[in-house]
Amino acid sequence: MNIIFYAILFIIGSVVGCLWAVKSREIPKNLDLRKTHNTNNPKQELISELIYILIGGVSTVVLANIWDINLYEFDISNFIIYVFAMLYISTLVLIAGIDRVYLKIDKKMIAFGIITSILYMLYLCIVDLASMYLSVIYFAIYMILLVIDSFLLRKFAKDSYIVNLLMLITMILVFTDLKTLTYTLVMSVIAVGLYVLLLNCQKKKNGNKKIKLNEIPVGFFVAASNIVVLFMVKIFENYLLINR
Repeated sequence: MNIIFYAILFIIGSVVGCLWAVKSREIPKNLDLRKTHNTNNPKQELISELIYILIGGVSTVVLANIWDINLYEFDISNFIIYVFAMLYISTLVLIAGIDRVYLKIDKKMIAFGIITSILYMLYLCIVDLASMYLSVIYFAIYMILLVIDSFLLRKFAKDSYIVNLLMLITMILVFTDLKTLTYTLVMSVIAVGLYVLLLNCQKKKNGNKKIKLNEIPVGFFVAASNIVVLFMVKIFENYLLINR
């Protein structure tokens, strides 16, 4: 029965992935963003949509397995964490998808992630008052970044990519932990290094032009790396628990 249950979850996740694909196109259009990478090839667009669908399907099944969501036992606490995890993954996927093509960390997705993370912190405080200390620290970091962002927006009438990136990193810290964030940043640095190396090779073929910092979708690498690291860490932890 669990196989059928997980198959249904995979189908639901695939539908969620379809919604991600739609939103990744709609949000930039509403913001009138221009693509920084040529992705008008129909095959590339199809592959991109299939990737969203696959990530959606796999995420729902993997997360359900990690938090032991099944037909035989229903734990309301695990289910709530599962819902928050799916909202978190949705935020990361859309941030990564938009930044990869448009080199912009969308403010609406950051706002959605912050609100979701605050609700998550409130839930953790209700379940365990000991988590209140960390929650207050994370909330204070959010407030400081929002004040800085508001100041820069008034002064320059433009979103700060760096501030948005710091908000994304804080959001990752809220939903995971310092260890996962460290692994994420290490993987991101390696991925960015390989990306720059690849760009350098391409630039040399096209006239040896210099690479600009604003040509690197750092938000994409951070969000994507966190998804990979989160799944790897959780699967590894579950494997150790099973074998004890």
